[in-house]
Amino acid sequence: MAAPAAVEAAGFFADRGRVAEHDLVDLPVAEQVKALPSAPPVLQGATEAQAPAYLQQQKVRREVLQSRIKELPPLNSAISSSRRGAGGPARREGGGRAQASR
Repeated sequence: MAAPAAVEAAGFFADRGRVAEHDLVDLPVAEQVKALPSAPPVLQGATEAQAPAYLQQQKVRREVLQSRIKELPPLNSAISSSRRGAGGPARREGGGRAQASR
């Protein structure tokens, strides 16, 4: 998939709370079970009870990761602001840090 198309697709699925068109994690259990024959390799051989349990674990893991991702931009901004306000590390021309004199 070309980069512009991939970006557009990611935005489309992000608005819908899904990662990809064939995302099994957010499907209802009945739909997950129906999709088992064409499921990814990690689910091949899983029973009708094992697959939904695994997908539920993945859903919880995804929610934790998405929550942490949402916390990062404000944290990064706060760190950057505190460095600027506290006279953070001096920068050389060209973007590198200046060497401290010994």
